[in-house]
Amino acid sequence: MRTMRFRHGSRRPSAAWCGALVKIAGIRWAGEESFQAAKGQVGLDHYQVRGWTAWQRHITLAMLALALLTANAAAQPPRVTDDRIP
Repeated sequence: MRTMRFRHGSRRPSAAWCGALVKIAGIRWAGEESFQAAKGQVGLDHYQVRGWTAWQRHITLAMLALALLTANAAAQPPRVTDDRIP
């Protein structure tokens, strides 16, 4: 079995390297969530590509619609639910 070697022959990555890896994974997760929301809410995945220009217009309009929906949701006041028993 071969062992992985990192910097200068050490066998363990540094804490800074692990922290950077976690940060990158978090950024990727946020991006994946955005695309998943776009697929479900504005039909990002409902287009059959027939040409570059048409595809680019569809993607642009779908992402604009998602941005508008997100801005509208952020502008709404938070809902207060009163679940207490009188």
